Amino acid sequence: MVDKKNSTLDRGEEAYAKLVSENFRVFYMTELEVEIGREKKDNDPKYFCLAETGTLSKQHAKIFWDKDQNDFFIKNLSKNKIHVDFQELTNEKPPMRLKNMCPILMAKIKLYFLLPQDK
Repeated sequence: MVDKKNSTLDRGEEAYAKLVSENFRVFYMTELEVEIGREKKDNDPKYFCLAETGTLSKQHAKIFWDKDQNDFFIKNLSKNKIHVDFQELTNEKPPMRLKNMCPILMAKIKLYFLLPQDK
């Protein structure tokens, strides 16, 4: 099981992972499943509004913890493809494993998946 209690992501934030985008948006994953899209949902720990642009779907992707494989994965929920670690991911393909510092490209916006570093 992934543990956030003893792991921090800068500034002392307690989270399972962090998403940082090139448009300066930062999201701390305090839940084991998060959707990414364009819809603005204030104070929803399970949703990251990456950008409010029409090229991004309301529910574009989902990042989740797979307890059987003991790792984070990303699934494309949109008809628009995304790129994960420079590999294309369509909604017909199975979810892809996420590694620390993995680049993700959605609707021409790049973001990075970051795992905490234990102290």
